[in-house]
Amino acid sequence: MSSRSIRRVSSLFCVLSSFVLVACGQSAETRSVCQLSSRWNVASADVATVLADLGSLSAGQIRDTMFEVVANLQAFNEVAPRDIKTEIELLLNTYGALSDALGAIDWDGSAANQDAAVTSAGVRLASDEIQNAQADFARYISDNCSL
Repeated sequence: MSSRSIRRVSSLFCVLSSFVLVACGQSAETRSVCQLSSRWNVASADVATVLADLGSLSAGQIRDTMFEVVANLQAFNEVAPRDIKTEIELLLNTYGALSDALGAIDWDGSAANQDAAVTSAGVRLASDEIQNAQADFARYISDNCSL
């Protein structure tokens, strides 16, 4: 084999190796998202219940649920592939702001309707942008994970 042929084969091997490494990285990210997805399903169902019954729940239940949702989103944010990174960051920022606002009123759900920060975070959570981010995130999990 000539040195020119060896260089071509070597270059081709490097290029193919790069593709394999990238594909493995994406696969590992997707696997990580899938491993976290069952925890997210529970946390998102719990937060939906909390938000629906905010005025009648204990401070501890509200706090624990919000901590779990934010912790889940932080974990996803660390491993999320680029495909859903923006959506995860939007959800993390929004749920984080709601959690902060609820914490500022000592997790008192009965006071939430009178608090401007809680109300603002709730409005943001209901916005089309956040609803679309949630739908895209759910679709990514549905398309890539077998639950």
